[in-house]
This record gives sequence, C-alpha cells and structure tokens, in this order.
Amino acid sequence: MSLQLVASDMDGTLLRDHSQISPENVSKIKEIQHLGITFVACTGRTLEQARSVLDHYGITCPLITLNGAQIYTADNTLEFERPLSKETAHHLYQNTDSLKVIPELLTDQGIFMRSREERFSSYVYFYRMVNHEAKDSEIVATLRDLESKWHIKYAADLKDLIDTHNVLKMTFFTDHDIALLKALQYDLTQRYPDISVTSSGLGNIEISSKEAQKGLAIARFAKDNGISLDRTMTIGDNLNDISMLKVAKYSFAVGNAQLEVRQAAKHLTKTNVENGVSLAIDKAITMSTQTTH
Repeated sequence: MSLQLVASDMDGTLLRDHSQISPENVSKIKEIQHLGITFVACTGRTLEQARSVLDHYGITCPLITLNGAQIYTADNTLEFERPLSKETAHHLYQNTDSLKVIPELLTDQGIFMRSREERFSSYVYFYRMVNHEAKDSEIVATLRDLESKWHIKYAADLKDLIDTHNVLKMTFFTDHDIALLKALQYDLTQRYPDISVTSSGLGNIEISSKEAQKGLAIARFAKDNGISLDRTMTIGDNLNDISMLKVAKYSFAVGNAQLEVRQAAKHLTKTNVENGVSLAIDKAITMSTQTTH
C-alpha cells in the first residue's frame, strides 16, 4: 500500500541548527503534499514556536504539539487537547520544589518560568549539551531572540498558576547535574502512573499526561483522517519520539539520534544536517510502493 502520512519531529530531525530547514527537506515536504501525502510536524514545541519556523519556509501542515498534548489542523484549529490533571501537576511541582531543578510550565495561556535568570542559565546549559561547540555569546543571542518571539512569562511562584491554567507540559531543566535529572525521571515514572516522562535532549525532562504522547497523537490523527498506520512514516531523534516510532510501519531514526531511538526505529537515515528527512521519505515511498506489487 502506498504511503499516505509522514510525521516528522522538528528539533534535531527536520531542523538543522538555529531552527533552519534545508532546501532539500522543504522541497521534499512540498513535493509529497502535492502528491496527496499528508505531512504532519510532531514536536515538543508550542503551536507558536513550531508555526513560526514552518511559516518562514512556506510549509502549511497539521501540527502535533507539546509531545502530543495538542493536535491542530493546518489552519490552527485545535482538535485535541489533553493537559495534566491539576492534582498531579500540583504534586509534581511540590515534590520537586526542594530539588535543584528549574521548572517550566507550558500552559494554554503561555510559557512560564520563575525568573529570567533561571531561564538563561538552564537554556545555556541545555543548548550546550545539544551543540558542544556553541559559544556562550551565540547561545545568549539566540535566547534573547527566542524570548521576544515566544513571549515567555515569569512568576516567582508557579504553583498558583496550576489552579488557573491548564498545564499541558511540565519541563524540568538543570544547569549543572544531568545525573539528578535521570534519577528524577526514574522516580517520577515509578510514582505517577498517569504521566508520561520523556526528554527532548540532555539537560531536561518533559512531563505530560499519559494520554499526551506523540505515538498516541499520531494514531489519533491517522484514525480521524481515515489513514492506516500501515501507510504511515514517522521519523525522530530523541526519547520523546520513541512512542511514534513504535506505531508506524515505516519508522526512521536520523543518524544523530540517541541510541535508544535508533534501536526503536525500523530504519536509519542520514543526520538532520544531511537531509535525513528527505532521504527517509524517498525510502519509505519506495518501500510502500513495492508492497503493493
């Protein structure tokens, strides 16, 4: 059966450094859309964060955001939303308050952190983990630009926001201790059966409702649009992509993916800076076409 749906992660997969998409990947996405194949960007970013990049390259497509907590149509109509329960969100925040981690709440009313200082220290550390050769001045300049684009807000005590906002994703950063985050990830997974704990890179863990995962969102999107998962391709690089790699017949890890992601995928492709997405799409189309004969 021929391919009907392609779902790609953004950061570290579709995107190069500095949130850029290669001409080859842009061209391939538009090519398959012209052929009637649906392209979906599936990301841990918010709608605004994801759409700003895609719009810059003239890519109009449905979006799965915040690791599956929201599904949007190509015209930004919200079709699905699954926040953390308020009880769980309160427990998570209170039980981590004494730890040396930096919380971020991604809500239906914006992104919140406790202070600008915490944001910069945690993001500099996170970006350095992703790009070891990046200079501090370059990272800070990027963060200042993103701050104005993403409209990040600050509140000294985030727990009061949980009562008045839907928390779609809770992220914990570190600016010094990766081992602490790994231990916290294991602990939270054991203690809270109603959450999904994953990561988009060294230096953070991301928490959402158990029903808000990329794999579940892809399955929901496919079903709602009459598409078989046997005619679906997914591609990613990080731990928050594993669930969607498991649901699709044609799953790919880019060459720069973490080991666990490469092990979860059925196929490998080139890295995010070597047009891995475009090459994987070509391979998936070829394989899907061959199965029809």
